[in-house]
Amino acid sequence: MVKSVMTVLRYPKDRDGLDRVIVCLIDITEREQTHAALLAAQMELSRAARVSTVGVVSASIAHELHQPLGALTVNAETCLRWLDRDPPNLDAARKAVERMVSDAERASAIVKNTRSLVARRPASVDIIDANVLVRETAALLDHQLRADGILLRVSGSDNPMRVAMARNELQQVIINLVTNAAQAITNARSPRRSIAISLTRPKPGRLRIDVTDTGPGVDEGSLNKLFDPFFTTKPDGMGMGLAISRSAVEARGGRLNAANNGSEPGSCFTVELPLADTDPKTLSFEPEQAPAEDKKDARHA
Repeated sequence: MVKSVMTVLRYPKDRDGLDRVIVCLIDITEREQTHAALLAAQMELSRAARVSTVGVVSASIAHELHQPLGALTVNAETCLRWLDRDPPNLDAARKAVERMVSDAERASAIVKNTRSLVARRPASVDIIDANVLVRETAALLDHQLRADGILLRVSGSDNPMRVAMARNELQQVIINLVTNAAQAITNARSPRRSIAISLTRPKPGRLRIDVTDTGPGVDEGSLNKLFDPFFTTKPDGMGMGLAISRSAVEARGGRLNAANNGSEPGSCFTVELPLADTDPKTLSFEPEQAPAEDKKDARHA
């Protein structure tokens, strides 16, 4: 058996006694074994942390790309059906191809943002009119929602509601919320099948976007866990969409909360963001502290 030994020598103070040297041997085998085990555990923890990070990023990419890639497939099949008609409906086919281009650009933007995150490069910030972006996003989703028998309504203001956020970030947040609402309505076979998006200014300098559905609502025990990574109420869900959406909103100084509709069936997801009419280079993103009552229920009467 191999032993680890520490040798200690002590010389006498008197020069005449240099012919006598005190030597001490200390068995440090157990200490060295413990140290080696600790180093191995630290290396394993570091490896596990890297694997976990890769898993989270992979799950994030898979979740975010699922919607635009699925939309690409649907629009490609739609385009082929219009072209197979006799005579072919070229106008309808063209619109399907235009939707495909838009979906491909969204998928490309998601990959680009993820690469910036991994490389620790700051994400781009744009001054965008939320009114216009939400209506454009609703138009992208309207075709599939109508196929599922779901009516999507958007209400806002004629005046611009500008926010400082990457265009595809806010678009993906809205898509996540609307898609979740549509899946809840479809899975529950709700008799009332509608989703409403409203844009308001609850107070000066703030924008509020409510996405309200007529689905079954969220179980009270799950409300506080909805935004936790990998928590999902869907059998085939990944539990990443809401976590990613909240992170994106909070990074821009906003909040994302959820609540049930009270006496009415369904739920309401609320995005609040600071309004911005300035140069994005001068903007700072300090999250606003949520009032105590706002943390309990994000929905106003």
